[in-house]
Amino acid sequence: MKRILCVLLLTAVMISSCGTEYKSDTYFALDTFITANLPDIGDVDLYGYIKSLEDTISKTVSKSQISEINKNISYTVTDDIKELIILSNDVYQKTNGAFDITCGAVSDLWDFKSEDPRIPERSEIEKALENVGASEISLNGNTLTKSNEGIMLDLGGIGKGYVAEKCVEYLHEKGINSGYLNFGGNIAVVGEKDNGDGWGVALRDPLRLNDTVGRIIMKSGYLSVSGDYERCFEYNGQKYHHILDPKTGYPVNNEISSVAVLCSDGALADALSTALFVMGLDDALSFYQEKKYTFEAIFITKSGYIYTTEGINNSFELTSKNYIMK
Repeated sequence: MKRILCVLLLTAVMISSCGTEYKSDTYFALDTFITANLPDIGDVDLYGYIKSLEDTISKTVSKSQISEINKNISYTVTDDIKELIILSNDVYQKTNGAFDITCGAVSDLWDFKSEDPRIPERSEIEKALENVGASEISLNGNTLTKSNEGIMLDLGGIGKGYVAEKCVEYLHEKGINSGYLNFGGNIAVVGEKDNGDGWGVALRDPLRLNDTVGRIIMKSGYLSVSGDYERCFEYNGQKYHHILDPKTGYPVNNEISSVAVLCSDGALADALSTALFVMGLDDALSFYQEKKYTFEAIFITKSGYIYTTEGINNSFELTSKNYIMK
């Protein structure tokens, strides 16, 4: 897949709301397009900050902390990365392994960005699965140790949410308390509009990508969407997408097309949207009822039904005639 635009700032578009001028800038980082809709109040190097975080957590950046972990049996990480790994391991435990950052050996086999992607051989996947399992890594203070050198970390299922949350903290420090950020499937609300209204966030229709299924009004927090319609390819009539089941090494194949998670924690929202997708509808709804975390979710199924958790019923508006609320 060729990308025409890479790490270039696009032309800004000015919009206004209740007397406040908002500047909409678009960047490319974290393998996605990022839109920042913020008050035009000064020179804030948000793009530079995002790139600095990407250079820390991306396994494709040669000197990142994750790359160094993947190269070594033992590596000393910063406090931020330590906290992110602790959260990842907690989600791994509570979701019975549906979310696992040690799946790097498997995800490396699937090149969804290639112009000519291939399906890995079963023997390759089985060998890679021998090096998957969050129980195979441990932290002693800030030192992370792997059980063997084949363990490879991949923060793709939590990284954008983490960066989104850090960006909101950064903007608040700069005195920016209104606006939102769109990380290509992860929404971070910096703050409500200056009249107290929230931001309308439309959910994409996973079966009709130019359409939407409905919208949510957000005044704060984070929304993370995991779907089977991005970074995918078809082979012999079957779709293969980038959300892999850590237990099988293959793309998840269940009744879910898309999961949206709303949460006050950006990294957790990102991880849970992946985990719930992997779980499947029934197990995901049961997990919500267990209240291990505080979040709300919307599930869009391949059969045209939408399920919402009880805390989101009044804030989600269905706008598509192609779906039925359950």
